[in-house]
Amino acid sequence: MNMKKLNVALAILGAAIMAGNAQTSATTEPVGFVNVKITGSGSGTAKKLTYLSLPLLDKDLTITGKTSGTITGVTSTTITDSTAGWTAGALSAPATPFLIGITSGAATGRIFHVASSAATSGAIGSAPSANTATTLTISSLDTGSGISDLAAVGVAVGDGYQIYGCDTLSTALGSPSTTGVLSGASSGVADSVVIVVNGTASTFFHNGTRWTKVTVGSPDASNTPLLPYYGFSYARLGAADINLTAIGTVPTISRKTQIKNSGLTLVGQFFPADSTLLSLGLQNTPGWTSNAASASADKVVLVSSTGSASTYWYTGSGWKRVTVGSPSADSTVIPAGSMIYVNKIGSASGFSTYARALPYTL
Repeated sequence: MNMKKLNVALAILGAAIMAGNAQTSATTEPVGFVNVKITGSGSGTAKKLTYLSLPLLDKDLTITGKTSGTITGVTSTTITDSTAGWTAGALSAPATPFLIGITSGAATGRIFHVASSAATSGAIGSAPSANTATTLTISSLDTGSGISDLAAVGVAVGDGYQIYGCDTLSTALGSPSTTGVLSGASSGVADSVVIVVNGTASTFFHNGTRWTKVTVGSPDASNTPLLPYYGFSYARLGAADINLTAIGTVPTISRKTQIKNSGLTLVGQFFPADSTLLSLGLQNTPGWTSNAASASADKVVLVSSTGSASTYWYTGSGWKRVTVGSPSADSTVIPAGSMIYVNKIGSASGFSTYARALPYTL
Protein backbone atom coordinates (compact mmCIF):
# COMPACT_ATOMS: atom_id res chain seq x y z
CA MET A 1 0.00 0.00 0.00
CA ASN A 2 1.26 3.45 -0.91
CA MET A 3 0.80 5.17 2.43
CA LYS A 4 0.68 8.91 2.77
CA LYS A 5 4.00 9.96 4.28
CA LEU A 6 5.48 12.96 6.02
CA ASN A 7 8.91 13.46 4.51
CA VAL A 8 11.50 16.11 3.86
CA ALA A 9 11.13 16.03 0.06
CA LEU A 10 8.60 18.49 -1.32
CA ALA A 11 6.29 16.80 -3.81
CA ILE A 12 3.21 17.65 -5.81
CA LEU A 13 1.19 14.64 -6.91
CA GLY A 14 -1.49 16.35 -8.97
CA ALA A 15 -3.58 19.47 -9.00
CA ALA A 16 -2.41 22.16 -6.63
CA ILE A 17 -3.73 22.09 -3.10
CA MET A 18 -5.75 25.06 -1.91
CA ALA A 19 -3.81 25.72 1.28
CA GLY A 20 -4.28 29.25 2.48
CA ASN A 21 -6.87 30.11 -0.19
CA ALA A 22 -10.49 29.29 0.51
CA GLN A 23 -11.63 30.51 -2.91
CA THR A 24 -9.39 28.37 -5.14
CA SER A 25 -11.40 26.08 -7.45
CA ALA A 26 -10.56 22.81 -9.15
CA THR A 27 -12.42 20.72 -11.68
CA THR A 28 -10.93 17.40 -10.52
CA GLU A 29 -10.27 16.01 -7.07
CA PRO A 30 -7.00 17.71 -6.10
CA VAL A 31 -3.99 15.92 -4.69
CA GLY A 32 -1.08 17.77 -3.18
CA PHE A 33 0.89 18.62 -0.08
CA VAL A 34 0.91 20.60 3.15
CA ASN A 35 4.19 21.79 4.64
CA VAL A 36 4.59 21.19 8.37
CA LYS A 37 7.40 22.51 10.55
CA ILE A 38 8.32 20.91 13.85
CA THR A 39 10.07 23.67 15.77
CA GLY A 40 13.53 22.79 17.04
CA SER A 41 14.55 23.56 20.59
CA GLY A 42 17.43 25.72 19.39
CA SER A 43 19.62 24.64 22.29
CA GLY A 44 19.00 20.93 22.60
CA THR A 45 18.42 21.38 26.32
CA ALA A 46 14.73 22.31 26.63
CA LYS A 47 11.90 20.93 24.52
CA LYS A 48 9.91 23.12 22.14
CA LEU A 49 6.26 22.25 21.47
CA THR A 50 4.53 21.95 18.08
CA TYR A 51 0.86 21.04 17.53
CA LEU A 52 0.28 18.90 14.41
CA SER A 53 -2.46 17.20 12.43
CA LEU A 54 -2.61 15.30 9.14
CA PRO A 55 -5.34 16.92 7.03
CA LEU A 56 -4.77 15.00 3.79
CA LEU A 57 -6.20 11.55 3.04
CA ASP A 58 -4.59 8.53 1.38
CA LYS A 59 -6.80 7.13 -1.38
CA ASP A 60 -4.00 5.68 -3.53
CA LEU A 61 -4.54 2.16 -2.19
CA THR A 62 -3.43 -1.20 -3.58
CA ILE A 63 -5.94 -3.46 -1.89
CA THR A 64 -8.05 -6.31 -3.19
CA GLY A 65 -11.69 -5.37 -3.45
CA LYS A 66 -13.53 -2.08 -3.37
CA THR A 67 -12.06 1.16 -2.10
CA SER A 68 -15.46 2.83 -2.31
CA GLY A 69 -19.02 1.62 -2.55
CA THR A 70 -22.43 1.47 -0.89
CA ILE A 71 -23.19 0.15 2.59
CA THR A 72 -25.52 -2.86 2.60
CA GLY A 73 -25.54 -3.57 6.34
CA VAL A 74 -24.84 -1.79 9.64
CA THR A 75 -24.67 -2.98 13.26
CA SER A 76 -23.54 -1.05 16.31
CA THR A 77 -19.86 -1.59 15.44
CA THR A 78 -19.71 -3.11 11.94
CA ILE A 79 -20.17 -1.95 8.36
CA THR A 80 -20.95 -4.35 5.51
CA ASP A 81 -20.77 -4.15 1.74
CA SER A 82 -22.00 -7.49 0.39
CA THR A 83 -20.01 -7.02 -2.82
CA ALA A 84 -16.82 -5.53 -1.31
CA GLY A 85 -14.54 -8.44 -2.19
CA TRP A 86 -11.89 -7.58 0.40
CA THR A 87 -9.20 -10.05 1.42
CA ALA A 88 -9.96 -11.28 4.93
CA GLY A 89 -7.69 -9.47 7.42
CA ALA A 90 -6.10 -7.19 4.81
CA LEU A 91 -7.76 -4.06 6.19
CA SER A 92 -6.91 -5.02 9.77
CA ALA A 93 -3.14 -5.49 9.73
CA PRO A 94 -1.61 -3.40 12.56
CA ALA A 95 1.29 -2.10 10.44
CA THR A 96 -1.03 -0.81 7.68
CA PRO A 97 -4.17 0.57 9.36
CA PHE A 98 -7.17 1.75 7.38
CA LEU A 99 -10.04 4.18 7.80
CA ILE A 100 -13.57 4.16 6.41
CA GLY A 101 -15.24 7.47 5.65
CA ILE A 102 -18.97 8.00 5.14
CA THR A 103 -19.53 10.02 1.97
CA SER A 104 -23.32 10.37 1.82
CA GLY A 105 -26.33 10.31 4.12
CA ALA A 106 -26.80 11.70 7.63
CA ALA A 107 -23.32 10.62 8.75
CA THR A 108 -21.48 12.32 5.88
CA GLY A 109 -18.05 13.45 7.09
CA ARG A 110 -17.60 10.76 9.73
CA ILE A 111 -14.35 8.81 9.46
CA PHE A 112 -13.77 5.66 11.51
CA HIS A 113 -10.66 3.64 12.29
CA VAL A 114 -10.92 0.01 11.16
CA ALA A 115 -10.21 -2.37 14.05
CA SER A 116 -6.92 -4.23 14.03
CA SER A 117 -6.56 -7.98 13.86
CA ALA A 118 -4.07 -7.88 16.74
CA ALA A 119 -3.93 -6.28 20.17
CA THR A 120 -0.13 -5.98 20.08
CA SER A 121 2.49 -4.70 17.62
CA GLY A 122 1.52 -1.13 18.37
CA ALA A 123 -2.18 -1.46 17.62
CA ILE A 124 -4.11 0.52 20.21
CA GLY A 125 -7.71 1.00 21.12
CA SER A 126 -9.16 -2.20 19.79
CA ALA A 127 -9.51 -5.87 20.62
CA PRO A 128 -8.40 -8.18 17.79
CA SER A 129 -11.02 -8.11 15.04
CA ALA A 130 -10.07 -8.96 11.47
CA ASN A 131 -12.19 -7.80 8.54
CA THR A 132 -13.93 -10.37 6.37
CA ALA A 133 -14.52 -10.23 2.63
CA THR A 134 -17.61 -8.10 3.21
CA THR A 135 -17.55 -6.71 6.76
CA LEU A 136 -15.22 -4.59 8.86
CA THR A 137 -15.36 -3.64 12.54
CA ILE A 138 -14.88 -0.12 13.91
CA SER A 139 -12.18 0.06 16.58
CA SER A 140 -12.66 1.38 20.09
CA LEU A 141 -10.56 4.39 19.12
CA ASP A 142 -13.92 5.59 17.79
CA THR A 143 -16.53 3.51 19.56
CA GLY A 144 -15.05 4.65 22.87
CA SER A 145 -15.57 8.31 21.97
CA GLY A 146 -19.32 8.49 22.22
CA ILE A 147 -20.05 6.45 19.10
CA SER A 148 -21.10 3.20 20.72
CA ASP A 149 -23.68 2.62 17.98
CA LEU A 150 -22.97 3.47 14.35
CA ALA A 151 -26.65 3.61 13.47
CA ALA A 152 -27.25 6.10 16.27
CA VAL A 153 -24.86 8.59 14.64
CA GLY A 154 -26.57 8.24 11.28
CA VAL A 155 -24.69 5.48 9.45
CA ALA A 156 -27.29 3.66 7.35
CA VAL A 157 -27.79 1.15 4.57
CA GLY A 158 -27.47 2.94 1.25
CA ASP A 159 -24.81 5.41 2.42
CA GLY A 160 -21.67 5.77 0.35
CA TYR A 161 -18.26 4.98 1.82
CA GLN A 162 -14.59 5.46 0.98
CA ILE A 163 -11.60 3.48 2.28
CA TYR A 164 -8.49 5.47 3.20
CA GLY A 165 -5.02 4.56 4.39
CA CYS A 166 -3.92 5.77 7.82
CA ASP A 167 -0.48 6.90 8.91
CA THR A 168 1.27 5.52 11.98
CA LEU A 169 4.01 6.94 14.18
CA SER A 170 6.63 5.14 12.09
CA THR A 171 5.25 5.96 8.63
CA ALA A 172 4.48 9.58 9.47
CA LEU A 173 7.33 10.68 11.72
CA GLY A 174 10.05 8.29 10.61
CA SER A 175 13.27 7.71 12.49
CA PRO A 176 16.54 9.48 13.34
CA SER A 177 18.04 8.46 10.00
CA THR A 178 15.06 9.48 7.83
CA THR A 179 13.59 12.63 9.37
CA GLY A 180 15.98 13.62 12.14
CA VAL A 181 13.82 12.55 15.06
CA LEU A 182 15.93 12.69 18.22
CA SER A 183 15.95 9.28 19.89
CA GLY A 184 16.96 8.39 23.41
CA ALA A 185 16.74 5.85 26.20
CA SER A 186 13.70 7.62 27.69
CA SER A 187 11.18 10.26 26.71
CA GLY A 188 13.01 12.81 28.83
CA VAL A 189 16.11 12.72 26.64
CA ALA A 190 14.36 12.26 23.29
CA ASP A 191 11.74 13.99 21.18
CA SER A 192 8.31 12.97 22.47
CA VAL A 193 4.81 12.77 21.01
CA VAL A 194 1.53 12.99 22.94
CA ILE A 195 -1.65 11.47 21.49
CA VAL A 196 -5.03 11.74 23.23
CA VAL A 197 -7.44 8.84 22.69
CA ASN A 198 -10.93 9.06 24.21
CA GLY A 199 -9.71 11.70 26.64
CA THR A 200 -6.65 9.75 27.81
CA ALA A 201 -3.17 11.04 26.91
CA SER A 202 -0.30 8.71 26.01
CA THR A 203 3.34 9.65 25.43
CA PHE A 204 5.64 8.09 22.82
CA PHE A 205 9.31 8.42 21.86
CA HIS A 206 11.84 6.80 19.53
CA ASN A 207 14.38 4.66 21.39
CA GLY A 208 16.82 4.44 18.48
CA THR A 209 15.31 1.24 17.15
CA ARG A 210 11.56 1.87 17.17
CA TRP A 211 8.80 4.05 18.55
CA THR A 212 7.79 3.03 22.05
CA LYS A 213 5.04 3.97 24.50
CA VAL A 214 5.82 5.37 27.94
CA THR A 215 4.20 2.68 30.06
CA VAL A 216 5.12 -0.53 31.86
CA GLY A 217 7.15 -2.75 29.56
CA SER A 218 7.86 0.03 27.01
CA PRO A 219 5.90 -1.75 24.25
CA ASP A 220 6.53 -1.32 20.55
CA ALA A 221 4.32 1.55 19.40
CA SER A 222 5.52 1.88 15.81
CA ASN A 223 2.08 0.99 14.44
CA THR A 224 0.12 3.45 16.58
CA PRO A 225 -2.32 5.13 14.16
CA LEU A 226 -2.34 8.91 13.73
CA LEU A 227 -5.98 9.64 12.99
CA PRO A 228 -6.63 12.55 10.59
CA TYR A 229 -9.51 14.00 12.62
CA TYR A 230 -7.44 14.31 15.80
CA GLY A 231 -4.18 16.12 16.38
CA PHE A 232 -1.06 15.36 18.37
CA SER A 233 1.69 17.33 20.05
CA TYR A 234 5.39 16.97 19.26
CA ALA A 235 7.90 18.11 21.89
CA ARG A 236 11.21 18.61 20.09
CA LEU A 237 14.45 18.30 22.08
CA GLY A 238 16.64 18.27 18.98
CA ALA A 239 18.09 21.70 18.24
CA ALA A 240 17.16 21.97 14.54
CA ASP A 241 13.70 22.33 13.02
CA ILE A 242 12.23 19.34 11.19
CA ASN A 243 10.56 20.39 7.94
CA LEU A 244 8.06 17.82 6.73
CA THR A 245 5.61 17.54 3.88
CA ALA A 246 2.26 15.79 4.19
CA ILE A 247 1.15 14.30 0.88
CA GLY A 248 -2.29 13.02 -0.04
CA THR A 249 -5.77 13.70 -1.38
CA VAL A 250 -7.57 16.90 -0.42
CA PRO A 251 -10.85 16.31 1.50
CA THR A 252 -13.87 17.13 -0.65
CA ILE A 253 -16.72 16.83 1.88
CA SER A 254 -17.55 18.19 5.33
CA ARG A 255 -16.00 16.56 8.40
CA LYS A 256 -17.35 15.47 11.77
CA THR A 257 -15.58 14.23 14.88
CA GLN A 258 -16.11 13.88 18.62
CA ILE A 259 -15.09 16.35 21.33
CA LYS A 260 -15.02 15.34 24.98
CA ASN A 261 -17.70 17.20 26.97
CA SER A 262 -15.21 18.01 29.72
CA GLY A 263 -11.45 17.94 29.69
CA LEU A 264 -9.00 17.60 26.82
CA THR A 265 -9.45 16.87 23.12
CA LEU A 266 -6.75 17.41 20.49
CA VAL A 267 -8.66 18.28 17.32
CA GLY A 268 -7.15 18.15 13.86
CA GLN A 269 -7.37 21.28 11.71
CA PHE A 270 -9.33 18.97 9.34
CA PHE A 271 -8.59 20.68 6.04
CA PRO A 272 -5.39 21.59 4.12
CA ALA A 273 -6.20 25.30 4.17
CA ASP A 274 -5.49 28.02 6.71
CA SER A 275 -8.49 28.89 8.90
CA THR A 276 -9.38 31.53 11.44
CA LEU A 277 -10.46 30.84 14.99
CA LEU A 278 -13.96 32.12 14.19
CA SER A 279 -14.33 30.05 11.00
CA LEU A 280 -13.45 26.84 12.85
CA GLY A 281 -16.91 27.08 14.41
CA LEU A 282 -15.96 25.30 17.63
CA GLN A 283 -18.26 27.67 19.49
CA ASN A 284 -21.21 26.07 17.66
CA THR A 285 -20.49 22.60 19.05
CA PRO A 286 -23.36 21.37 21.26
CA GLY A 287 -22.56 22.03 24.91
CA TRP A 288 -19.87 24.65 24.22
CA THR A 289 -19.57 26.96 27.24
CA SER A 290 -19.22 30.65 26.41
CA ASN A 291 -18.89 33.39 29.00
CA ALA A 292 -17.82 37.00 29.29
CA ALA A 293 -15.20 35.85 31.81
CA SER A 294 -12.47 33.53 30.52
CA ALA A 295 -12.34 31.60 33.79
CA SER A 296 -15.91 30.43 33.23
CA ALA A 297 -15.59 29.45 29.57
CA ASP A 298 -14.22 26.59 27.49
CA LYS A 299 -10.72 27.22 26.19
CA VAL A 300 -8.73 26.74 23.00
CA VAL A 301 -4.93 26.69 23.05
CA LEU A 302 -2.87 27.35 19.92
CA VAL A 303 0.90 27.08 19.51
CA SER A 304 2.68 29.46 17.13
CA SER A 305 5.47 28.57 14.69
CA THR A 306 7.97 29.68 17.33
CA GLY A 307 6.56 27.25 19.89
CA SER A 308 4.79 29.79 22.11
CA ALA A 309 1.28 28.94 23.35
CA SER A 310 -1.72 31.27 23.58
CA THR A 311 -5.13 30.61 25.13
CA TYR A 312 -8.49 31.81 23.76
CA TRP A 313 -12.15 31.76 24.82
CA TYR A 314 -15.50 32.61 23.25
CA THR A 315 -17.50 35.32 24.99
CA GLY A 316 -20.77 34.57 23.24
CA SER A 317 -20.21 37.20 20.59
CA GLY A 318 -16.57 36.72 19.65
CA TRP A 319 -13.22 35.09 20.45
CA LYS A 320 -10.72 36.80 22.74
CA ARG A 321 -7.20 36.02 23.81
CA VAL A 322 -6.40 35.43 27.47
CA THR A 323 -3.87 38.19 28.02
CA VAL A 324 -3.71 41.79 29.17
CA GLY A 325 -6.50 43.75 27.48
CA SER A 326 -8.29 40.60 26.20
CA PRO A 327 -7.83 41.50 22.52
CA SER A 328 -10.25 40.24 19.88
CA ALA A 329 -9.08 36.98 18.30
CA ASP A 330 -11.73 36.12 15.68
CA SER A 331 -9.19 36.52 12.87
CA THR A 332 -6.40 34.54 14.55
CA VAL A 333 -4.96 32.23 11.88
CA ILE A 334 -4.75 28.47 12.38
CA PRO A 335 -2.34 27.19 9.70
CA ALA A 336 -3.00 24.07 7.66
CA GLY A 337 -1.42 21.05 9.34
CA SER A 338 -1.77 22.45 12.84
CA MET A 339 -3.76 21.09 15.77
CA ILE A 340 -6.26 22.73 18.12
CA TYR A 341 -6.04 22.00 21.84
CA VAL A 342 -9.58 22.09 23.25
CA ASN A 343 -10.12 22.14 27.03
CA LYS A 344 -13.76 22.10 28.11
CA ILE A 345 -14.60 23.11 31.66
CA GLY A 346 -16.97 21.32 34.02
CA SER A 347 -17.47 17.62 34.65
CA ALA A 348 -20.01 16.56 32.02
CA SER A 349 -19.51 13.03 30.77
CA GLY A 350 -19.53 11.81 27.20
CA PHE A 351 -18.75 13.45 23.88
CA SER A 352 -20.39 15.88 21.46
CA THR A 353 -20.14 16.09 17.68
CA TYR A 354 -18.03 18.87 16.19
CA ALA A 355 -19.03 19.46 12.58
CA ARG A 356 -17.28 21.65 10.04
CA ALA A 357 -18.29 22.48 6.49
CA LEU A 358 -15.83 22.37 3.61
CA PRO A 359 -13.91 25.70 3.84
CA TYR A 360 -13.04 25.95 0.15
CA THR A 361 -14.69 25.59 -3.26
CA LEU A 362 -13.78 22.67 -5.50
